[in-house]
Amino acid sequence: MTIDMSTTRTDLALESVQAACSGAETGTISGVRSRERTREGYAVTDIRVEDEDGAQALGKPVGRYVTVDLGPYFRREADYFDRGVRCLAGELAALLPEGPVLAAGLGNRAMTCDAVGPASIDNLLVTRHMIRAMPRQFADFRPVAAVCPGYLIQDCPKPIVLTGAQKPIWYDGTDSKRNLTDAFLYACRGCGGVQIVFNGKVILGTRARKTFSKSFQAFSSVNYPELALIQDERLLQYITTGSRPAPRFYDALDGSVGLLKLIPGTRRELLAFMADHYDGLVIEGFGVGGLPEYDGFYDVVRQAAEAGKLIVMTTQVPNEGSDLTVYHVGGHLKHTLQVLEAYDMTTESAVCKLMWILGQTRDFAQAEKLFYTPVSRDILRFSGE
Repeated sequence: MTIDMSTTRTDLALESVQAACSGAETGTISGVRSRERTREGYAVTDIRVEDEDGAQALGKPVGRYVTVDLGPYFRREADYFDRGVRCLAGELAALLPEGPVLAAGLGNRAMTCDAVGPASIDNLLVTRHMIRAMPRQFADFRPVAAVCPGYLIQDCPKPIVLTGAQKPIWYDGTDSKRNLTDAFLYACRGCGGVQIVFNGKVILGTRARKTFSKSFQAFSSVNYPELALIQDERLLQYITTGSRPAPRFYDALDGSVGLLKLIPGTRRELLAFMADHYDGLVIEGFGVGGLPEYDGFYDVVRQAAEAGKLIVMTTQVPNEGSDLTVYHVGGHLKHTLQVLEAYDMTTESAVCKLMWILGQTRDFAQAEKLFYTPVSRDILRFSGE
């Protein structure tokens, strides 16, 4: 039995097996083995795709897929959290190879569904440096290193290249092979810093935004030119990024940063709630980044700023950036309160940079200096230039 995975989309091998078995006469799939078990009271399904017949039937590459049903966690059964942790730890331990591990925290912190990578790095025990410094005391620890590209790695002289695909590698007409080849090519020949290589384009990491959900030209460079093009395995480098002899590493991020996109009818209570529950807040305003004059929005921002919260004003419009001084309400906000303005920064960069700043300081003067100091050309235009 083969299911058409061009029309059936799921990330879970378990769901693919269920869909395929529902239409199979025997209830089994050639080249696929599935086993159910429990660990710490949690149901675990272990699926192994053993050959190309199984891969074609499920639309999944050959490999092992483990699904843990977190029902006891959501039902808040007895000792649900500790049992869930032990279950996941046991399943992950069985998948990890022997020897050192490098964990890459990839993902967009500004999007809940995509933030699991960076959030995992925040809670990961990194041991590689500990073992080197005190090998006897940490002899029983596995060497673990972690990388979270962006504001935690600055001025890197070597390329840090991110890529991906709009269609999975096992699909006909996939873009993954070209993107992967281009990424390796740029990693060998390109300039330093964090960049995205996608659809033959090289985009500065701090200027990248995903603008297409299905097309191969998934990412766009916002308010900054593309660094390079890759055509027929030839690199055409137009712009190079500056770097130092050695990168600068940071290890502190404050995840207590919220993002509020204003819409017609947004109530001040929502803004007040977010300002009360976050250390920093990025507000996407209308047009060039203004704030509504009705319903006391100004007073909410004033109270938050006086309470020591860091507020960043920006625009929902992708290109050309914000300018609070265009209209009275924005100019009044900018000149009377301690707020920051994103100008030509992307919202994604503004959110991540604010997390990085709050990991270092709560002082507005220091935060203002850090925010307006360009990092990998994330901001080019700001007051005083």
